[in-house]
Amino acid sequence: MNKIDSKFTECPFYGVERMTDYINYRYGLGVNVKRIRRLYKLMALDTLMPKPGLSERCIHFPLFTQ
Repeated sequence: MNKIDSKFTECPFYGVERMTDYINYRYGLGVNVKRIRRLYKLMALDTLMPKPGLSERCIHFPLFTQ
């Protein structure tokens, strides 16, 4: 968890799969994606990326068409 936390503070855009690759390559650990995902949830980490539904039209704002 310390290794994940230190790398996540440097690169908050690392997702679960990229962090798994980093941990396995850098430290030589045989860590599974499911374990990293569980630790992300345990540490309440959320990556900086576009979330689902951001490209949907908001009904509160009018369309400016001419």
